[in-house]
Amino acid sequence: MSEFQYEVQKINDTAFMVSEGFTTMFVLAGETQTLLIDCGLGVGDFQALVKTLAGDAPVTLAATHAHVDHIGGRGQFDEMAISAPEAALIRTCGASQRRRWLRRKQLTEHVSKEIRIRDEKKEPRVRIIKEGDTFDLGGGRVVEVMETPGHTKGSLSFYDRQQKILYAGDTVSSYLFLWLPHTATVEATLQSFYRMRSLDFELIWPCHHRRPFDRARFDGLVETLEQLAQKKNTRLPLVKKFVRNGNRVFYRTSLVREKN
Repeated sequence: MSEFQYEVQKINDTAFMVSEGFTTMFVLAGETQTLLIDCGLGVGDFQALVKTLAGDAPVTLAATHAHVDHIGGRGQFDEMAISAPEAALIRTCGASQRRRWLRRKQLTEHVSKEIRIRDEKKEPRVRIIKEGDTFDLGGGRVVEVMETPGHTKGSLSFYDRQQKILYAGDTVSSYLFLWLPHTATVEATLQSFYRMRSLDFELIWPCHHRRPFDRARFDGLVETLEQLAQKKNTRLPLVKKFVRNGNRVFYRTSLVREKN
C-alpha cells in the first residue's frame, strides 16, 4: 500500500493548512519554533510532512481538544500540549477508537477503503496549557492560548496576533456539534464567541472547513447562537437541529443555558 498523501494548502508564507480528508490541521512555521495545531487521525506519516514545512525549527504539537480525529496521530510526536480537561480524555482516543472512527467515515462518507490506520505504540508526554500561555515562534511572532469552551468544555483556540488569524478547532463551524459528551452549553459557547469577536482578527480557521471565516461570516454564526440561546432548557436531553443564516447547530435541549 502506498503512503497516504496529505493535502497541503498554503495560507501564507509561514502558515499551512493540512487536510487528512476529514480533518484539517495547521502548521505555523516560525524562526525558532514551529507550532503544529492538532495532528489528525494519524493515517499517514504526518511527522515527516511537518518537517518539510517547518524547516530546521523544532516542532511543538498543541491540541484544540481530545477527539480522536484531532489527536489520533499523537504517537508520531514526543510531546503534546493540551488543556487539563481534555488531557483526562486522551485514553478514549486509542487504536480501536481510531479504527472505528475511520471505518464509520468509510461507510458513510465514501472515504477510500485503502486508507489504513498507522499503528503507533508511543504515547507522547502531556504538557498542560491554559488561558494566557503563549508559544514564541521567533521574530516577534507569538501565538496565544485561549480557553474557548463550546464543542467540548476544555477546547482551546490559538491566536496568532501578528498575522491576525485565530485557529479555533471545532468551536467554530457552520455545522456546529454541541450534543456530544463533554460539550459546553449553548450559552457558554456564545460567551466564547464574544471573546473571539473582541480580538483583532481577519480570519478564523476551523478544523473541518477548507476555507476560513471572515468577520462577516463569523458574525452570522454569532447571531445564530444568540437566537438559539433564547430557548429554555428542557428536562429531557433531546438532540435537535437549529438552522439560521446558513449555519446548522446540533444541540441538546437540556444544555442550552447554564444552570443556576
